[in-house]
Amino acid sequence: MDDKKNEIVDFDGLNLRVVHYCIDNDIPYESSMPLDQFKDAKGELDDVKLIKAFNDDKTPLVFKAKAPIPPDAVTASSSGLDPHISPANADVQAARVAKARKISVDQVQPLIAQYTERADLGFLGEPRVNVLMLNVALDQRFPSSK
Repeated sequence: MDDKKNEIVDFDGLNLRVVHYCIDNDIPYESSMPLDQFKDAKGELDDVKLIKAFNDDKTPLVFKAKAPIPPDAVTASSSGLDPHISPANADVQAARVAKARKISVDQVQPLIAQYTERADLGFLGEPRVNVLMLNVALDQRFPSSK
């Protein structure tokens, strides 16, 4: 039996989410090891290699963002179906969205504000950005150039 095929990696995914969020959104970070050593043949980060490094008993990978990361950015549902994110999370992603659509962050920010829903009845819950409606508005005003 091939031990590599049956290897089980134990992780909660939080460290992995922090790495990807930092890289995707150009958030500065500190890493105890260069992340290049965890890339696959295509030059993309290999999640299995990262997970193994985080769980290494002798010299675990230590990764830390140098800027605050909104909690919902790394703890949200893995289904990808959550229609809302925090305003802080949307603000961090604004530059990436603007770059992808070849527009300025100044053009994205008013739409984030427009699709930020306030607490229910003014006091229940937290403000949240309706991502579905925000994306529809972005598609209508600034179609991506894919």
